[in-house]
Amino acid sequence: MKCKYCQNIAIVKVKKRNLCKEHFNQYFSKRVKKVLKNVPIKNKKILIALSGGKDSIAIFHYFSQIKEKYNIELEGIFLELGIDDFSDKSLEICKNISEKLNIKLNIVNIKEKYGKSIKDIAKENKKVCSLCGTVKRYVINDFAYKNNFDFIITGHNMNDEIIFLKQNILGNQVDYIKRYTRFYTETLLDLKLIGKIKPQFFVTEEDNRNYCLVNNLDFVVETCPFSEQTPHKKLQEMIEELDKKMDYSLSFINFFIKINEYLPEKELDYRFCSNCGYPTVNKNLCKFCKIMKG
Repeated sequence: MKCKYCQNIAIVKVKKRNLCKEHFNQYFSKRVKKVLKNVPIKNKKILIALSGGKDSIAIFHYFSQIKEKYNIELEGIFLELGIDDFSDKSLEICKNISEKLNIKLNIVNIKEKYGKSIKDIAKENKKVCSLCGTVKRYVINDFAYKNNFDFIITGHNMNDEIIFLKQNILGNQVDYIKRYTRFYTETLLDLKLIGKIKPQFFVTEEDNRNYCLVNNLDFVVETCPFSEQTPHKKLQEMIEELDKKMDYSLSFINFFIKINEYLPEKELDYRFCSNCGYPTVNKNLCKFCKIMKG
């Protein structure tokens, strides 16, 4: 097969278009730049959260290619969650790509620093996935705040955004819909909150997989042993199946971006955790400290 845009051999198909490596990377970059043109990333110190999965590996590699253009000081962070072989393999992949790209990788062992691993938390709670998410968000923000980063980049892709939207539509959570249709959040130093950027807002899960394959990047293919068959996963499977039959994802998410300005803004009533001092909507301890104290 020939590439749709040149005479080179096509190595990947995107929405019925056969693309060579060069034109696929252009397609990927165009999707990411739709977000970056709206985000003040020039001359910033940015921390990329690495898990070893295709999404974070793809965006880590992409930013390594553009960091000089935007004069970005770039580092990665990997959380050692203590999930046996799964964590070991994920760490190895993240170390390898960091060395290959010559970008500093910060490694935080959550049990050594905070007292519990995810494996420990799983022994105390049957449904560990949401708690794991809380732990990761807290630890990454804590590191970014204490090391003077301007932004955190996460690997949320367009499939994730659609799932979040659908969950909150079904749950009648209008304030969350407003929050999820943003490309980034601002850094609020008075609240010790570092802003987050979602560069893959218009990039699908399949796009990230193809980016890694096209650019010969290793990524973890195994799923976490603690992962559950949650409503999130069921929605993900439904979206993937629908996308095979119709290209509705981009139209769906663009609709919510357009109506974002008409949705009400809910002001969160922040307090500060009596144990760690970080903001919380709880009355005393933040959710992270409750998890760690058991």
